[in-house]
Amino acid sequence: QSCKAHGASQYNPAWSECIDMDNMLLFAECVARASLMREESRGGHSRVDFEGEQANWSTANIAIRLNASGELELERIERAEDPPDLAAIARATLEELEGDNG
Repeated sequence: QSCKAHGASQYNPAWSECIDMDNMLLFAECVARASLMREESRGGHSRVDFEGEQANWSTANIAIRLNASGELELERIERAEDPPDLAAIARATLEELEGDNG
């Protein structure tokens, strides 16, 4: 990929974006691939082909790394059980979180 920024390099947002472009494209590809692997809809992640949350995804993360040949590898990793206090917050309703302030 190539990127060109017009103007001076001093306080030039386009210059910074050109420098970061490779990382931004790599990150965008990681997000897209992980979204395809995650077969559910949860939070801001929505899929018309997999509507609703799936219990088997609530305990997993997707790890992405570059292998020795520079290609992306995705791996589903099961997480340990959530600490009870954090699990209670994560699964609380809006009304429960607002308490008496609602």
